[in-house]
Amino acid sequence: MSTAQPADNRGEEAGSWGAVERLSPRTVDAHALIEDLRAELASLRRERDQLQTALDSRVVIEQAKGVLVERFRLSPDQAFSALRSGARSSRIRVHSLAAEVVASRTTPPELHAVLHPVNRR
Repeated sequence: MSTAQPADNRGEEAGSWGAVERLSPRTVDAHALIEDLRAELASLRRERDQLQTALDSRVVIEQAKGVLVERFRLSPDQAFSALRSGARSSRIRVHSLAAEVVASRTTPPELHAVLHPVNRR
């Protein structure tokens, strides 16, 4: 229960959470509430940043797929498979290889073996 006095003619209580206390049947521990809200905000910001990074990465991968589709007349699925195979065989991230594809007019060497396999007899 709050012991604060009204701060103005609107009936708000000075030094209290006003509406929060009215919503809760129990007394609100303001400091605990603030810490919980800060933790939740930090968690949401981390999640937002992770999602933004994933989206940015996906955009570059989609652009690289489009470049490979145009250059080599591949389907989008074939282009992604080539990126994935080239990245795995070179031990680099798909996003890094995709960025190389998008940034250059030439095909990165990591994709040559995937796109132009040596004929085996």
